[in-house]
Amino acid sequence: IFLTAILFALLCLHKQLFIHPPIHPLVPTKQSKKNQSTMAVKVYGPAYASPKRVIACLIEKGIDFETIPIDLLKGEHKAPDFLQLQPFGSLPVIQDGDYTLLGKVLDVYEQRLSESKYLAGDFFSLADLSHLPFTQYLVGPIGKEYMIRSRKHVSAWWDDISGRDSWKRVLELESKGWAGN
Repeated sequence: IFLTAILFALLCLHKQLFIHPPIHPLVPTKQSKKNQSTMAVKVYGPAYASPKRVIACLIEKGIDFETIPIDLLKGEHKAPDFLQLQPFGSLPVIQDGDYTLLGKVLDVYEQRLSESKYLAGDFFSLADLSHLPFTQYLVGPIGKEYMIRSRKHVSAWWDDISGRDSWKRVLELESKGWAGN
């Protein structure tokens, strides 16, 4: 839920989806009728809270979108094609043109980290710490390290935070099956 909230906030910033002032509501449909042939934003996910939050935001701002249902019970979020869009298998996935939100997030991080050493400034904080498990999974088991390494500042940031003694200890404990803590 935490990651979804962060990704949604970044989508709002990227699309300038601030709700003030509100626009006239649109009728929610499977896809907007305005321009179906050139859909820019695709929202992948089931009819649960997080995808609905994203769709409500898009409707508020009159942004064309398309919904792509994902059946969690059938494991569609773990299928190889879906994992190309969202390496963690998390929902929703928000795709804007040729970019998925994860790539956009990393681009935003690249910009931010070009201005400061860490996400919240020139000090290590919970903002950085909270990224360790997910980024480790991204660069490790699912083999998407290129997403980090292709961004100079994100790559340097990852090397810094993943090289901290606390994280090395976590990985050591994990390798021992959490024994010996």
